[in-house]
Amino acid sequence: MSSQKLLQTLESLFKQHESLYDLSIKKVDVIKSSNIESLDKILIEEQKHIAIINKLNEERKAMVYELVSGHPISGNEPTMTDCINIVSGQTKQQLADIQSELIKVIDKLKQQNELNQALIYQSLQYVNLSLDLLIPQPTSFNYEKPTSTTSHEQIVNRSMFDSKA
Repeated sequence: MSSQKLLQTLESLFKQHESLYDLSIKKVDVIKSSNIESLDKILIEEQKHIAIINKLNEERKAMVYELVSGHPISGNEPTMTDCINIVSGQTKQQLADIQSELIKVIDKLKQQNELNQALIYQSLQYVNLSLDLLIPQPTSFNYEKPTSTTSHEQIVNRSMFDSKA
């Protein structure tokens, strides 16, 4: 039955999103501690999760098209609501439940990613400020006419590396 396969795929999607959310929570502590190696490991894990999510999403799309074929849909592409309206019984409730759970975990993930983005931006600002304090800045960015000095002052101010042989 294609509705059961769709339900299994949606449950797998939910688990992957939950795992991705857990990684994003771990990322907060790593960002705060400025541990670049751990951040790299988390980013690699996130990429793996995203690849799996993309694969599952493609499978979900194919199953949804298969399920709604021959039935009217509300828009250009079939939605979960269309699938819920087509199926009946316990599967209908299970699809509605997993849909609401997926929406909740995706919203939590979105909020956590926004927090992580803000933390990274603040860390970047701190690094830039530190660099600005350590690296001397030129006093003027415009061309200025050199001050005229006498030849005696030029000889006195010349270092031994400026002398000609």
